[in-house]
Amino acid sequence: MENRYELYRTGKDVSKLSQSLALIYGFMDKTNPKILDVGCACGDFGVAVKASINCELYGIERDPKSLKIARSCGAYEDVLDIDLDSLDAEENKSFICKFDYIVCGDVIEHLRQPTATIIELKKFLKENGRILASIPNVAHTSLKSNLLCNNWTYTEVGLLDKTHIHLFTYKGIAKLCSEIGLLIEEAHFTFLSKRGSQPEYPYPDLPPDVRRYIFSDFHSFVCQYVIQIAASDLEPYKLHEINLSKLHDVETGIPPDFQTYIKSEISSLPPSLMSQVALKDSALASERDKIAELNSKLREKEAALISTSCVLDSTRKELNSAKIT
Repeated sequence: MENRYELYRTGKDVSKLSQSLALIYGFMDKTNPKILDVGCACGDFGVAVKASINCELYGIERDPKSLKIARSCGAYEDVLDIDLDSLDAEENKSFICKFDYIVCGDVIEHLRQPTATIIELKKFLKENGRILASIPNVAHTSLKSNLLCNNWTYTEVGLLDKTHIHLFTYKGIAKLCSEIGLLIEEAHFTFLSKRGSQPEYPYPDLPPDVRRYIFSDFHSFVCQYVIQIAASDLEPYKLHEINLSKLHDVETGIPPDFQTYIKSEISSLPPSLMSQVALKDSALASERDKIAELNSKLREKEAALISTSCVLDSTRKELNSAKIT
């Protein structure tokens, strides 16, 4: 696409930012921060932030058209033309230990070597600096469901943007951060309905129980995970435990309208096969109980008949003995 740089343009004030960028902005301490906007595109985020708070702002961008626009927007002290896949902090020594925040808004999925790049970016953080990132969720229901129907379609924008190189679930994000000594301090999400941005609509081709299984997982409706991460000296296994928990429990922050949407999707499905089986099993169990009760009563009656028969036999013997006498 010739004007691809225009696809992800956002509003130029904080109130018009995309949901993920608004969440990233919400993480920030607004007291004169130094910010590095990685993959700043045309600089819309920088313009919005600069207009809202007093900050020192730098950018990194590779696309020539986006770079030109960002440099002319007036928000940045400088916008560097850097290939993030070959980033070397030592070649940019003025940035080492400089920034309070490094913003990676939907950037990590575009990197060929995300681990190596983030390790280099960490060197630009102050001692108490933070990386603020939004990362698309490849386990969204629109992708999981389509894959079950043998569809995997890259699109101009969205979760399967054709320029995405690395794809992440929340477990993959936790693993990535843990391996390079990053602690997820805060985690939020953006929400996306089951339609997603895929051209195919796979749900009619999926059995109700499969749809129920997918819809019952809250993470199936997460579009992006939005996280605040910091360098940590914790052991990787401990970091992984904390990071995984932080992302897994992001569901606790789900707004009521999202809860209602998910519940309505589940309730709209016909009764699950397992529920039908459970009902039949329950009915069979009830019938078995009735049969067992009848068998018990029958055994009691049989025992009573046997007892009566024994009494009769004894009486006959007594009568016969009396006749003989």
